[in-house]
Amino acid sequence: MNKVSAREVSNTRGGVLAASLLGTCVALACGTAFAADASHFSKSTAMPRTQQAAARGAFSHHRGAGPDGTPACGSITITQSSTQTITALNSISCNGNGLHADNSYFRAFDLASLGAPNGLDVCEVQVGVEQATSTGAAGQPATINLYTTSAPFPSGYPGSLTQIGTSSVTIPDSATGSVYAIPVTGSAPAGSELVVEVFTPSGQADGNSFFIGSNTDPQSGPSYLLAGDCGVTAPTDTAAIGFPNMHIVLNAVGNPAGPSDVIFADGFDVVGPSTAPTLAKAFAPATVTVNANSVLTLTLDNSSNAGPATLAADLVDTFPSGLVVATPSDAATTCTGTATATAGGGTLTLGTGAQIPAAGTCTVTVSVTSATAGSYTNTIAAGGLQTDLGNSAADASSVLVVDGGTHHAATYTDRATFITHVAPGFYENDFADLSDSSAAEPARSYSSGGFGYTVDTVPTPDDLWFFTGVMTTNGSGDQLVVTFTSGAVTAVGGNFFASDISGAPIAGNAVDLLLSDGTTETFSTAAATDFRGFTTVAPITSISIDAPNAADPADNSWSTMDNLIVGVGD
Repeated sequence: MNKVSAREVSNTRGGVLAASLLGTCVALACGTAFAADASHFSKSTAMPRTQQAAARGAFSHHRGAGPDGTPACGSITITQSSTQTITALNSISCNGNGLHADNSYFRAFDLASLGAPNGLDVCEVQVGVEQATSTGAAGQPATINLYTTSAPFPSGYPGSLTQIGTSSVTIPDSATGSVYAIPVTGSAPAGSELVVEVFTPSGQADGNSFFIGSNTDPQSGPSYLLAGDCGVTAPTDTAAIGFPNMHIVLNAVGNPAGPSDVIFADGFDVVGPSTAPTLAKAFAPATVTVNANSVLTLTLDNSSNAGPATLAADLVDTFPSGLVVATPSDAATTCTGTATATAGGGTLTLGTGAQIPAAGTCTVTVSVTSATAGSYTNTIAAGGLQTDLGNSAADASSVLVVDGGTHHAATYTDRATFITHVAPGFYENDFADLSDSSAAEPARSYSSGGFGYTVDTVPTPDDLWFFTGVMTTNGSGDQLVVTFTSGAVTAVGGNFFASDISGAPIAGNAVDLLLSDGTTETFSTAAATDFRGFTTVAPITSISIDAPNAADPADNSWSTMDNLIVGVGD
């Protein structure tokens, strides 16, 4: 089987777009996950034969009738599909091991050309379902969002969209192979373009697999997909990512603009009052030396809402005097939108129109530094995060300490020599508890002999990846950060190296180590046994491991460590 690297698809070990973003359904008929590396990824489980048979059956849709033959809730049905056939193994999704990650599917309807010149009061969306398989038949959570747009979709996304309706539902496994009706309301005015989104949040934690229904029959408009975990960060025509025959079956039903009756099926809940998203921030590490960098992370939390939250104004973080954006800024966001920060400047901005995902969180990160020792309190006041679902109710604040003292860390490249400078009773961890991961892992904590620490990743938290006995990251852009939680640590060492997608060392790839006291060490990877150790005069609070690859624009290198030693230096 041909392979593509996870970086080509998603910049993670665990996110893979089913089949391949390179343009063909290699060795499978779509509808399945393409194995980026056989030891960590697998094809999704094909649907049962009974479901395949159901999916092959064509469904004939008629104006004024619902998919199951019951009366439709409205007199107008708009569609870009020439048939309502659901073709087995025709669709793709962003998934890992066949369990889907966050996916959004879109169609954009020009109402005037599709039989609704006076606008449409939507009462129902009909969604094709190729495969719905859930643990315990619990069903697939999904959110239907309705928008109008100020520019031809997807231009200007997401700022060009105005949400007019949303509904949170559970799609049963029995919907496999059918066109499934979901009640949702929203009024699109005359002359507008109606955008319909089907958002399926990650089913990986619950063991769920979902593929939207599609066919290869002619369509009058593009089918769009957004899957941030697989590198598709804006709605993109499925043809543009290599799947021209994935024509999504997605219809909207309603009445001419104005009041209309809505028939709600049992088991569906229309979203009620919204809860304003919250905002938090943190520096990592929280203590640095003069001119050393710390990563500032803003976390935007919309977990209480079934629909996405859209920024109604710029989110601006203004730093206290003396704290500035580092060079390079490394400004980035996992939100749908753009983060901006100018090296040497004093602000970080997430632009108006950016979106926080439904029932989820996203982050904005930037590297900061200071030439002056001191304590810097960075605060965004209550109300600083303004969204269409409400404004943040509390201050978001964090403190960065810039230490101007002189430090005397000694560096060792030989383990045996390092051990002679560490007091007896040190804690050495060979990570024997770790086995091969199949998805991103959360932060992990260890303790022994009076020493304790937590291992996590920045800028994306809870994004670890394990090979047997080895600690690394899921995202190649992440750093490993070990934060000491107990014991006065003045000695730390281990095997640190840059690894490829399969965990093998990348000879010649740089490794950057940074202690919380400002000590830095940069060296080139030679083998998995590369060792660096440090002893310090004053206790240290953290060590970060970064494996950048300046020669590779795709940065196909991962920060990796093994055999970590923590103790007290002599």
